[in-house]
Amino acid sequence: MVFAILVLLFGVLSSIFLYPAHTSYFTYHLVFTAILGFLSSIVLDWAIKEESISFLPKEDRRKKDKDVKNFFWFFISSGYILSKIFKDSICYRERNSDVVACGDINCKCEKAAKAAFISNANRLNLVVSGILLLIITIASFNMDVVKINFIWQSFSFFIFFRVTSRSIEIIYAFTMDVLKGESKSSSSLDKYDRIGLALKSYVENILNYSLVYYVFSNENGVGSAVLNSIGTATISKVHNSNCNLEQLFVYGQVLTSLCLVVLSLAMYISRKK
Repeated sequence: MVFAILVLLFGVLSSIFLYPAHTSYFTYHLVFTAILGFLSSIVLDWAIKEESISFLPKEDRRKKDKDVKNFFWFFISSGYILSKIFKDSICYRERNSDVVACGDINCKCEKAAKAAFISNANRLNLVVSGILLLIITIASFNMDVVKINFIWQSFSFFIFFRVTSRSIEIIYAFTMDVLKGESKSSSSLDKYDRIGLALKSYVENILNYSLVYYVFSNENGVGSAVLNSIGTATISKVHNSNCNLEQLFVYGQVLTSLCLVVLSLAMYISRKK
């Protein structure tokens, strides 16, 4: 799974540098703007997770993550690994297995706290995506000023890393949640909570890719990008592009939508609780 994701990311990055229409677009301080965009995406993910867990006293966040393999996840999906690190830090008791099946009060409190963290992070990610789309909509009225090489390239890389990270996080997290089943759930989320999470992620998916289509394609306005995103998310009007990068994003949105609708929502609705 990790190897497949790395290959996909390599293909996306290769298309940025090799596709002629984008070659001149990413030339000025390319490495610096890419690093700045990548770090900005990680900082935003960290801020969202930190705010999502802020309701919990620090003494209840005592478990530290020391798995070195998690470091590599930052280059695949900083959102997923930060979510895992923050969620695993909520520890009311020591446990020896991945199965949470105890009935004591500490276990119930831990599962409730994790459920609250997951819900908060899901809601904040939706809000942040909405704010980013609002910002780019306002900025689009004066793009001659906004499209300063350094600023626009940094923002473009930021959008690229954030949307890629969120899509991988959504696909991986929801898929693993469905495969694990109800008995191995580490939180107290019921099927209605999970349906709500999937629906919010579906709306966020539309907002995220609206940003992508506006930034990385020749759309005339934000409205056209939003309509393209809605058409692709509902798989009612999947648009084709001559740009390899944009086409890969289209496939990414379709895959994310299928994961949310066909896999997650269908499975959650069929659950008993």
